[in-house]
Amino acid sequence: KAHVIYLGVGEIFFQQKDQEACRAFRRRWNVEGRHVLIVSGRTDPHKNMEGTLQVFHHLLRTGLPVTLVKIGSVFTPSQRALLDRLDLKPFVRELGMVAKEDLPRVYQSGDALLFLSWYEGFGFLAPEAMASGTPVVVSNRGSLPEIVGEAGRIVDPGNIQEAAAALREVLTVLKVRESLIRKGKERAATFSWRQTAAATLSLYRDVYSKTNIQKKRTGHAATA
Repeated sequence: KAHVIYLGVGEIFFQQKDQEACRAFRRRWNVEGRHVLIVSGRTDPHKNMEGTLQVFHHLLRTGLPVTLVKIGSVFTPSQRALLDRLDLKPFVRELGMVAKEDLPRVYQSGDALLFLSWYEGFGFLAPEAMASGTPVVVSNRGSLPEIVGEAGRIVDPGNIQEAAAALREVLTVLKVRESLIRKGKERAATFSWRQTAAATLSLYRDVYSKTNIQKKRTGHAATA
């Protein structure tokens, strides 16, 4: 039997956006203008980094001035080769690992989060970005559609044109942006560690109670 208990989003990501702190962050990392975030601590194939770069390349070909900002692990040699082949290096910034306390500013400074994994177990990045007021474009694979719901754009990670079109809409259509920001904050607020703990405790109590009842019926003494 399976019982689904959602994980939580840290309260640090729900802090109100500090415009001056975001400007300071951009100056610190020399990030100017509109930019899309990709955040990943790993380089596993299921993260679909190659597909993500192709989506960004397609977006650039539409003429939209935008920068891709990579947070976390560095690009692999094969990914760097793709950057060269697509001539993306002038439009990509690698910031590497950042301190946890800086992550809210990272999200708040971004204009969108692009998250096109082939699979995610929970996908913390999406609700963290939504809590921070950053609209998301995510894959329709794994847990992401269930986690994001109607609070983000959900696309086929294998369809480069579809993903690029959704990302462009999120970046340029004010009505869409404002709606996703509002819905994103509301959706992210439903994932709290307090609720995770309460649901886990309730499940343990339920299992313990049923186990004791079963032991009594079979003549075994209940143990604490």
